[in-house]
Amino acid sequence: MDSSLVPLLLITFFAERLVEIAKRLIAPLLGSWPEASRHALWQALGLAAGVILAFGMHINFLNLIGVTGAPWLGKLLAGLFAGMGSQWVHEIISNLPHDAARNFRAQAKFRDRAQRKNK
Repeated sequence: MDSSLVPLLLITFFAERLVEIAKRLIAPLLGSWPEASRHALWQALGLAAGVILAFGMHINFLNLIGVTGAPWLGKLLAGLFAGMGSQWVHEIISNLPHDAARNFRAQAKFRDRAQRKNK
């Protein structure tokens, strides 16, 4: 794995927050829209936010997991995964090859220790 998965987690967080803000702003305007349509709208907004953030921040999922491929495809995948929400990202991280998942957990433990020392 070339780098940390933190950027993917970061854009996931941003995409979820943007959808929450959009819900507060747009929901009153939707009136009597059926719940299924509202749900589809929120999902589409999340996916769009994730893709825009991934391309804007140059986050390439393929690079994050150490796989070569077209940069646009890696960014698209990162955006789609981030736009689907943190549960999906957790599933992806959990299903990475053992070495990649272990590296991610080691980075998280190291970061936690450093934060405790700084307190």
